[in-house]
Amino acid sequence: MALASASGCLEALESSGNDGLTGQEPTSDGPFQVRPELTKPENTSDQDPQRELQDLQRLAALESIELFDTPPEPAFDSITRLICGMFNAPVALISLVGEDRQFFKSACGLDEPWASRRETPLSHSFCQYVVGSNEPFIVNDSTKLEFLANNLAITELSVRAYLGVPIATADGKVLGALCVIDRVPRQWTEANVGALSDFAGVVNFMIESRRKEKRWRDVLNVIPQKVWSTRPDGEADFFNYRWYEFTGATWSSSKDDKWLGLIHPNDVAHTAAAWSKALKTGERYETEYRLRDRTGSFRWMLARGMPLRGANGEIERWFGTSTDIHTLKVSEEQRDVIAKELKHRIKNIFAVVASLISLSSRSRPAEIKTYAEELRSRFTALSRVYDFVDARQFDLKHQDGDRISMLELLRVLVEPYKSLTGDDRIAVCGDELTIRSLAGTALALTVHELATNAVKYGALSTPSGSVEMRLTVNDDNVLFQWNERNGPAVNAAPESLGFGSKLIGSLCAAQLGSSVQYDWALDGLKASILIDKSRIA
Repeated sequence: MALASASGCLEALESSGNDGLTGQEPTSDGPFQVRPELTKPENTSDQDPQRELQDLQRLAALESIELFDTPPEPAFDSITRLICGMFNAPVALISLVGEDRQFFKSACGLDEPWASRRETPLSHSFCQYVVGSNEPFIVNDSTKLEFLANNLAITELSVRAYLGVPIATADGKVLGALCVIDRVPRQWTEANVGALSDFAGVVNFMIESRRKEKRWRDVLNVIPQKVWSTRPDGEADFFNYRWYEFTGATWSSSKDDKWLGLIHPNDVAHTAAAWSKALKTGERYETEYRLRDRTGSFRWMLARGMPLRGANGEIERWFGTSTDIHTLKVSEEQRDVIAKELKHRIKNIFAVVASLISLSSRSRPAEIKTYAEELRSRFTALSRVYDFVDARQFDLKHQDGDRISMLELLRVLVEPYKSLTGDDRIAVCGDELTIRSLAGTALALTVHELATNAVKYGALSTPSGSVEMRLTVNDDNVLFQWNERNGPAVNAAPESLGFGSKLIGSLCAAQLGSSVQYDWALDGLKASILIDKSRIA
């Protein structure tokens, strides 16, 4: 409302050529007439302002806005400059009144040395009376008012005519005054008071916005993460206290894109690329980098940022955080070292067991040799599965942490059989799904048993036979299908299951919560496993 009122006032003043502020207006019987004066043309000192000046709640509110002793700002200066022009007056002030002095957040037209000092003691203040009464303070001629006779503003600041209105917080705590001053006597009018009050509404709005911004900054400063924001073009314009506390950097060494200088040289390229992509696409920003602390050491950070969009969808700002993940990264590195050592030992175990099986089967009957070879092949299959689920060994399109691509697992498992039977005889197709790596063991042994039997007795034992493995994924279940075609004629299902079939049956029940369904079709075996998706994905 204050902004709208002030805007209307400015439009009226501009269109009337400032007539509304000089005390004259056009009439029907002549170009100008004198405006009616105020009902109460001048103030008298009915009360001592000291009680209000020293009010603790008011002083706390004044301190909370953090405007005392701050540098000039164009937004405030434009208001006092506009008031001087529209009121045709030499001086306009935004005066914040403390317990023993007044500070000018903005001062237009003030003489030296006061213009440079931007403050006076209360011995030079008319604005203290605005605070004391919380009403407009109106002085047409200061030399005629006895209670102002000793006020040094008259002699040292040349204040002859004064009009001031309160500047206050949203809950009514008076912070000071917005005033206009003339060096000669002047009859202030109701229109003058109304116009200045509208300008005060704008100042109040600016101060309240500043107070809210400070409140949010206080909140952001106590957050344990490093919080930052940028303009839509990506130039940083805010870092919270945690950033400065950690880096030891200053605002000048962090703003715009200078923060990149605090990142480890090896991480700058991918960090800049990720940030550039986010700015270009408007998508979420996320990357990891090492940030230099105040001691010169580097710690790993997870940086995330999201755009704040306006009603039209345009990005207004970016907000983000940098979270310390150094302990986690170090743990991951240590885990990798342990995993490599464990892998080396497990691989050795596989190799030793396979060798023991081969050595133990020598000079044994053919049946034992056959059984030993099957057992050795199962250990070999397990070894290959172990290689696969180790993400460091494969450049997998769908690899993600401890998750693996189910389709790619199937392709890796049947690769040795393709080399034996031909690439076009084994097909892997269907829907893509990433699964937990541990869930791959049961599936891997199942495929190994089915493929081994297909080579020995099924479709892959004939030149024209083929096998298709298909995955069908829906919201709740995953269907794995094994389809053999053009194999030896199958007359009936076997009377009993072999060791391999029993093995995969128990593994599927334990790890997948499912069982293998067999269909002994005439042209080849059909097998399927319906898996609860939540068990593996």
